[in-house]
Amino acid sequence: MGVLEFFGTLLKNNVTSSSIKTDFKEKMNIDHFFLDFNSIIYGSKAKILSEVNNFMISVLKTMYEKKTINNNVFNELFKKYEMQEIQAEIKPDTDPMKIVTMFHEHFDDKRLDKMIIAVTINTVFHLIRTYCNNKTIKTLMLALDGVPSKGKMVEQKQRRYLGAITEEYKKKILGKYKNHLLEQKNFIYLVKKYPIEWVTKMTPGTEFMNKLSGYLRSEKIQNKLKLNRSQMKIVLSDIYEVGEGEKKIVNYINKYLYKTKDTVAVYSPDADVILLCMILSINNVYYLRHNQQTSLYDLIDVKMLKENIAYYINNHPSFSKETFDIHRINYDIVCISTLFGNDFVPKIESLNVKQGFQHILDTYLRILLKFKEKSYYLVKVNDDHFSMSFVFLKNMLRALLPIEEDFIKHNNVYNKYINAGKIKDVFDYMEITEKNIVPTVNNLKNEYRDLTHTIQTHGNLSYFENHDELMKSLKKSLNIVIDDQCVNTTYLSNKEFIQLLIDVYSKTREFPRININLNSYSHHMDDQYHKKKLEQNHVTDPYDKEIYRFDNMLDEYYVKFNNSPLVLTQNRIIPFYAEYFHVKLFDGESLSKDAKKVMHDYLEGILWVFNSYFNDKTYVNTWCYLHEKSPLLTHFVMYLDEIDQKVFSDTFNGLDKYYVSDLSTYFTPLEQLMYVSPIVDNVLNLLPKNYRQFIESDDLDPFLKKYFININQIVDKLWSEKVSSEVDCKGMAYMTKCIVKSISKLSAKDDKLFLKAIRKVSQTPESIKRSKNAEPKY
Repeated sequence: MGVLEFFGTLLKNNVTSSSIKTDFKEKMNIDHFFLDFNSIIYGSKAKILSEVNNFMISVLKTMYEKKTINNNVFNELFKKYEMQEIQAEIKPDTDPMKIVTMFHEHFDDKRLDKMIIAVTINTVFHLIRTYCNNKTIKTLMLALDGVPSKGKMVEQKQRRYLGAITEEYKKKILGKYKNHLLEQKNFIYLVKKYPIEWVTKMTPGTEFMNKLSGYLRSEKIQNKLKLNRSQMKIVLSDIYEVGEGEKKIVNYINKYLYKTKDTVAVYSPDADVILLCMILSINNVYYLRHNQQTSLYDLIDVKMLKENIAYYINNHPSFSKETFDIHRINYDIVCISTLFGNDFVPKIESLNVKQGFQHILDTYLRILLKFKEKSYYLVKVNDDHFSMSFVFLKNMLRALLPIEEDFIKHNNVYNKYINAGKIKDVFDYMEITEKNIVPTVNNLKNEYRDLTHTIQTHGNLSYFENHDELMKSLKKSLNIVIDDQCVNTTYLSNKEFIQLLIDVYSKTREFPRININLNSYSHHMDDQYHKKKLEQNHVTDPYDKEIYRFDNMLDEYYVKFNNSPLVLTQNRIIPFYAEYFHVKLFDGESLSKDAKKVMHDYLEGILWVFNSYFNDKTYVNTWCYLHEKSPLLTHFVMYLDEIDQKVFSDTFNGLDKYYVSDLSTYFTPLEQLMYVSPIVDNVLNLLPKNYRQFIESDDLDPFLKKYFININQIVDKLWSEKVSSEVDCKGMAYMTKCIVKSISKLSAKDDKLFLKAIRKVSQTPESIKRSKNAEPKY
């Protein structure tokens, strides 16, 4: 549970105050509309590939069943995709492989590029027509991702290399089942072997993104966008301006719309953007996102979201009514959200933010009250410059140490039960152990059943009204939905809460469900959870079942990928630091010198993330976190206790050294593409000819030979080993987060060697065109 889930809807005196509207389709008097553009391209790509592959599959299935493709449905599809000649060429006895070939030749890269661009542009027009009033809109900004900061590039590299490894490994699985699939109906082997693909080109430096940027700048598109909106200013920041789209949007708003009374709407699927919207210095901000699960659009009223947050903090039932400043509270909540969950620094293993967000908030509130007389907040503000309070941070992290101590003491519980963190939070007034967790949860369910029965029979509710522990647990564990929104009710009194249950039952004839369970982590496909999921998705074929085992790291893949829990019992802490940080943790009773360096790196990391959200107006810098894990909270707090305010401030102020003052020393779009991408055939095909020849040459620079790791060698090794020596997925829920040991994070020195080697390439007009770099003017 994050900011949106926790604060999106709060119940106030039996009136729902929702900051989130689902399936939103209304026109708004938007003055300035900002589009985080890359997400639109991604959605367009997924739509087109799904449609054309389903078309090919349906043709193959029809041919296998010896039915005709000359009917109204197929006629429309062949016409839609300009394939009438292909339709005429397909006869009852046409080789199915020839059909596949014809589809691939028709839907080549050039055509797919054109189709994806068309859907992307149409989506932009749809968003403007649906949500904007032609007479009021003043600004439309289309913000494409340019070359990002080093920290983002490291994350991109990890994701893409793992994606390439996964793709190659699945090809081996397909080969294993080739004979079996050839015997199946509907030419299923050809469908699996030869899907129509479009290599991810949504990276600065590709010809596709160059083409899209040019198309958006064209007079034709500009005129269409301005049709009936002559007063609208179009701002386009394309791939040749460095920085991520969201950063461009925020910087533009801060420069040109500072404290405006106009209405601003930002479209993006990225949860980070809602946090950035919360710290903008304007009142009327709306955040629009496409919900990928429902395929609908959600609208978040940022002002109302901030008011809900302030209401929760100032009206917490465990404390007196307060009047903390709404803006300062929101700055702090954004800071907390970025501290414990971001793309740049790994999460602390002992803190599950999703399951324990409320506990973290309650801890924050206790520290806020502790420093009430001194008016201390976590985020300090001085003339629109933000910094983090060393004193507040240290006190807050120390107050969270009992969570980590419990995590270490009962590590087997956390590693067994999926909802252990949530259960611990629901019963935070008692110690949950391996022995009592089952009876405790079952007792809560029994007590709740008694409560609902008493409500139904109009019985005496005084026992429940006076049972504070039961009510506290139920408030945290019930999934109450009003107007399609989950409701947070923790601050209601016991009587108000029970009355809410009565009202919900009167309206729906149902009671809310308890949203905690005793499900354990499942590592076998025969477990009930996976059996049910396979049944729901109609997965019965042995090949599809093995792909499912691979994707979910089950059975042999659980072993192969080292997906066992990351054990952090007391006796495993020192080995944890040795394995992941290569340091000796203690020197006597104090942290060792090397361990202190690890702690300093983590401190620098969280301060960098904070500064990136709150202050940094630049678009690229060279900082990145070089470790695969974060240290434990206990040892980080030990380190904070050893340093003083000067060290903390010097670390924060020292972030300036990572700024890039001269873009010629940083990565160009083409260089970024090569830096983050595995050098496999489909990536090589994205590069200009001079770079392809350079990389494929026999005398490639030794540094680059080592940098461009051989994906096929890794996959061959992974295929042959029962337990991989290369891939470490300990404690990981998703393979995309696994550690591949040969994928290193380069130091600043290594980056210079990379650029020096790559820049030996003789430039051509094409590569020069795709290597442009500039900074936005805002």
